[in-house]
Amino acid sequence: VRVLDSLIHGISLPKEVLGSKNFELHKGEIRDISVMSKAILDVDSVIHLAAIVGDAACDLDSKITEDINFLSVRNIIDLCIKNNIKRLLFASTCSVYGASEDFLTETSGLNPLSLYAQTKISSEKLLLKSQSDNFHPTIFRMATLFGLSNRMRFDLVVNILTSKAFFEGKIPIFGGNQWRPNVHVRDAARAFTLALKSNIDKVSGQIFNVGSNDLNYRIEDMGYLVKKCIPESRLEIMKTVTDERNYKVKFDKIKERLNFSCEFGVEEGVYEIVNFLKQNPDLDVTKKEYSNYLLFKDRIIEMSMASGESEFIE
Repeated sequence: VRVLDSLIHGISLPKEVLGSKNFELHKGEIRDISVMSKAILDVDSVIHLAAIVGDAACDLDSKITEDINFLSVRNIIDLCIKNNIKRLLFASTCSVYGASEDFLTETSGLNPLSLYAQTKISSEKLLLKSQSDNFHPTIFRMATLFGLSNRMRFDLVVNILTSKAFFEGKIPIFGGNQWRPNVHVRDAARAFTLALKSNIDKVSGQIFNVGSNDLNYRIEDMGYLVKKCIPESRLEIMKTVTDERNYKVKFDKIKERLNFSCEFGVEEGVYEIVNFLKQNPDLDVTKKEYSNYLLFKDRIIEMSMASGESEFIE
C-alpha cells in the first residue's frame, strides 16, 4: 500500500503499519502533478480519498476547493490512463442528494445544496465519462461517518453529539426532523477493500451508496440514542434548522451486488467513543485537529496567501 498525503492531519497510523515493508508513505499535495506521477507509478489500483471534506470547510475558499476536489480528479484520471491503471475507487458522498422526502437510490435525482456536493457530482460525471475497456472507475457515495478512528473527528453528527453529552451533559439538536444515513468508519474501510477484491465487471462504472438501510436516522433520534448511552445527559431541541440537508438513502445495491452489510450500529459507535473519552478525560475536543473546518481554515489561509488569490471570508 502506498499513501500520498499532505499530512495536514499529521500521522495517525499505527506503528505496525508505518513500519511494515508493505507500506510506503509519500508526503505531497494532490494538486502537484509531479508528486502524483511518482506516487502512482507501478500501482495496480487507486483509491481516491483526498479532498476538502464538509460543507463549511469547502466554503472557506471556492477556488481551492474546486482545485482539490475536482481538478485533481481530472489529473488522476489522466495519470491512471497513461500508466495503464485500470481500477479507481472514488469517495463521493450521499450529500449529493441534498434534500428529499423519498428514499433515494443510486438512480435518484441529485439536489446539491453545497459546493462540497457540487464538486463531488462534477467529479462523478468526469469519472463515468472516462470509463473504457482499460479504465474502470467505481463511485462510492458515502453515508455520514461516525465512530472511533486513529484520526478522530468531532465535527460529525454522532461523534459531536456524543462528545457534548459526555463533557457538557447536553445534546443540542437543531431542527431534528432531518434524516441522515450513517456508516461506521471501519465499515467504510471494509467497503473499499471489498470493491478492490471484487470482479472488475461488478464494479466498473458503477455507483454504490455505502451504508445500511437500518442506519437511516432522524437527527433527533440520534440524539435519543446518545442519551440512552449517556443517561445523565439532557436533550436540548431547538426548532431552528441550521442545516437543510434531509435525505434517506437505500443501500440495497451494494448489499446485493457486493454482499456488503454494516457490522457496526450507531449505538456501538457511541459506546466506543464514550469509552475512549473516559480514558482521555482531559481531551479538548474543540481543538482544530478534530474539526475539518478549523483545520482547513488555517491551511486555506496559508494556501490563499501563497497564491495571492484569496477568496477567504471570515
